[in-house]
Amino acid sequence: NPPPASPPHPHPTSRPPMCKTGRASTYSEAGPAGAATTAPPLVKVALLGDSQVGKTSLMNRFVECTFDDTELQTQGVNFMEKSVSLRGHEVTFSIWDIGGHKDFESMLPLVCNDAAAMLLLFDLSKPETLDSIRVWHQKARERNKCAMPLLVGCKFDLMLEAPVEEQQHVLWMSHQFAKAINSPLIFCAPSVPINVTNVFKMILINLFHLERSVAQLTRLGQPVILYADGEIDRTPAQHVLPPRLAHENGENDGSGLASVSGMVPASHGQRRVSGGGGGGVNTWGNTTASSGLSMGVQ
Repeated sequence: NPPPASPPHPHPTSRPPMCKTGRASTYSEAGPAGAATTAPPLVKVALLGDSQVGKTSLMNRFVECTFDDTELQTQGVNFMEKSVSLRGHEVTFSIWDIGGHKDFESMLPLVCNDAAAMLLLFDLSKPETLDSIRVWHQKARERNKCAMPLLVGCKFDLMLEAPVEEQQHVLWMSHQFAKAINSPLIFCAPSVPINVTNVFKMILINLFHLERSVAQLTRLGQPVILYADGEIDRTPAQHVLPPRLAHENGENDGSGLASVSGMVPASHGQRRVSGGGGGGVNTWGNTTASSGLSMGVQ
């Protein structure tokens, strides 16, 4: 049976993060004249999916413009923030990455509570990770019934190495699941990068009901971008996007495009890391994100 369709997406509201060590201390500070100032609206994003599908890589590429193919598995919860400018107003993404092992299921409330969007990530080169998304979606919905879902296929560059028949199967299955939960669908590759910034632009476009400035890509062989009401074009793309030419997709340095359909550096963010025991990322720490982004969506 298909999973239940998602309810209408909520309009994000300005609120402090649930984490006491995050930006809550700056939520209502006094300005120069003693008047209270309000921190930017916070858009909490939950990253869900099996281990090694690309959750941490996507977050690191977006926030810090870095990629490490030796990244250890997340042990517990990884939390990073990045501020962007949207129509002249600052918006902060609070991105929560949970380890994909079942031992960390008890931390799902920490990640899912108050999230405005949930990214359901799977590995395009390992179709079995798409099957797991059904379970992740069900468990997340038990804790948050209103967050906007976004189905994200990672490692698009590796998918291109698979036989065409396998690529067709993955595209069809992912589109069917996205339709079942009323979700947009996007394929990305943090390693190159491809469509990294577009993932987060899609969040803002849907949450704030903005003009669809991110163009759909609907053919096999393309880094697919589909809105919830979009349909796949089964005609194969004449020119598959080679990973080495990802700069033509506007993401050669992780900053994206500097036009109406892209982003440019703007401000700074913070990183918080927490977790369970045993290897990987499991200590609290602070780092400064390399930049924020200026959103060009209208």
